[in-house]
Amino acid sequence: MVKYLEFTNDRNYMHRTSVKMFNNNSAKVQLKIARMVSDIVSPPLVYAIMGFVFSWYELTFWDGLIWGALYGFFISFIPVLTILYLYRIGEVQDMHISKTEQRRLPYLLSIIGAIIIILIILILDGPKLLLTLAACNLIGLTILFLINFYWLISSHMASISMATLLLTINFGYLVGVFTIPFVFLVYWSRIHLKRHSAIQLLAGFIVAILAVFGYLALLGSNTFFQL
Repeated sequence: MVKYLEFTNDRNYMHRTSVKMFNNNSAKVQLKIARMVSDIVSPPLVYAIMGFVFSWYELTFWDGLIWGALYGFFISFIPVLTILYLYRIGEVQDMHISKTEQRRLPYLLSIIGAIIIILIILILDGPKLLLTLAACNLIGLTILFLINFYWLISSHMASISMATLLLTINFGYLVGVFTIPFVFLVYWSRIHLKRHSAIQLLAGFIVAILAVFGYLALLGSNTFFQL
C-alpha cells in the first residue's frame, strides 16, 4: 500500500512537472512570436514596403525601385539609423522605444522626411500613389508626434492600420483583407509584450483613420489620384 501511494505521488509529481514545463515552453514560444511580429510589422518596415508596392504599381521595375528606395530612405532608413545610434550610446533602452520623451526625435525626423519626399515627388512629377502614402504619413506622424508629448500611443497599430486602409481603398477589399490578420497580430503582440494597453492600440487605429480620410478631406475628393 505504501509503495502504491509512493508510486501515485511520483506520477502526480511528474504530471505537474510536465504541465509546468509545457506551460513554460508555451509561454517562451508565445513571447518569441510576439517579439518577431513586433519586429517584422514595425512602422519603418511597413512604410518602406508600402513605398515599394505603390511605386511598382505605377512604374516600371527599375523606376519603381528607385522611387521606393528614395521614399524608404527618408521615411524609414534615417529614423531607424538614428534610433540605432541612440541605442548604441545608451540614450534609448530598446529599438521600439517605450518612453514617450525618447520618441520625439525619430518622429520629428520621419515628419521632415515625409515633407522632403513630398516635395521631391511634386517637383519631379513622381508616382501619385507614393505621394498619397507620403501625405498620409505626414498627417499620421504629425498626430503621433503631438500626442506623444502627453501620452504613449501605438505607432505599430497606426502604421499597419494605415497600410490596410490604403491597400483596401486603392486596390480593393480582397487585397485589403490580406493585411487584416496583421492588424490582429500586432494587437496581440503589443498586448502580450505589455508595450501598450488596448486603448493605446485603439488610438493608433484611430490615428490611421484620421490620416487617410483627413487626406481625402483635404483633396475634397473620393479618390487618391487627384491632386
